[in-house]
Amino acid sequence: MSEQIREYEILGLLGRGGMGAVYRVRHTMKGREYALKVIRPELAADPEVRRRFVQEAQIQGDLDHPGILALHDVFDEGGKLCMILELLSGSTLEERLARGGLDTDTACRWIREMGEAVAFAHERTPSVIHRDLKPANLFVTTADQVKVLDFGLAKAVGSGRATSTGQILGTPLYLPPEVLKGEVKPSDLGPRADVFALGMVAYRLLSGRLPFDDAQGLTEDTEASQLWGQLAGYYWRGMPFVPLSARAPRLASSWSDAVMRALSQQVAERPVDARAWLGLLPRSSLADLESVFHRPTDAAHAPAAPAPAAPR
Repeated sequence: MSEQIREYEILGLLGRGGMGAVYRVRHTMKGREYALKVIRPELAADPEVRRRFVQEAQIQGDLDHPGILALHDVFDEGGKLCMILELLSGSTLEERLARGGLDTDTACRWIREMGEAVAFAHERTPSVIHRDLKPANLFVTTADQVKVLDFGLAKAVGSGRATSTGQILGTPLYLPPEVLKGEVKPSDLGPRADVFALGMVAYRLLSGRLPFDDAQGLTEDTEASQLWGQLAGYYWRGMPFVPLSARAPRLASSWSDAVMRALSQQVAERPVDARAWLGLLPRSSLADLESVFHRPTDAAHAPAAPAPAAPR
């Protein structure tokens, strides 16, 4: 790639993936730095890839929220499909989880932040469903703020802007059971699919693990080709998740209950959208804090009676 594209000077490569590359760039007049996402030319020539690129730009361009990666510009430069995006400094949530040592209060704050961003998308007209929420698509900045990335698989409900009917999308571990069981087409997913994914991410943040029984061998390290069948079998057999309270016993029960509600295997039992789910999350995070505010008023905890007044 040349050292400049339009008014953007290319400073270096940030990363490369299957769809293309991301560069660090500087606007030659503003002096401000951005991230430039460029789709590989051979893929950009594919009408379906081009359609999805335009769809992502249209959807993400409408989402002006501090918890969502900002899109500043989009253009076709000589067959190269380009996006100018907010430049972030930090690491993905997946990378942060791999380092370990995350305290509960921080995890709870991040869960609220990602929930707020997804709720904002759900409240748009038409409602925007992300459909691929996972730790790799969540970013923790050096300012300790969570940002939602990658709306390439997003769907604007009722707008006609969706992926081809029946096409399987998303990461298997974070997809809801109704998709893996073949009961719902990915193109028909609503906000409750994102709520399920939020629950999965929250469970992992608060326990360091996914909610499956250990004997099933379903982890982030399982080969993707094996996950589809294993997960479908898990859900078809009606196997329950391990309660979050069993793996994070110091967590307030109201937090555990809210996360497990999001992970209901029955669609209708999940909160209707991210805003409704946020309404279930309490302010305190630790069980010992909760016990202070919900202490029974029995004799053992009753205040001592005042001493009788001295006789006159």
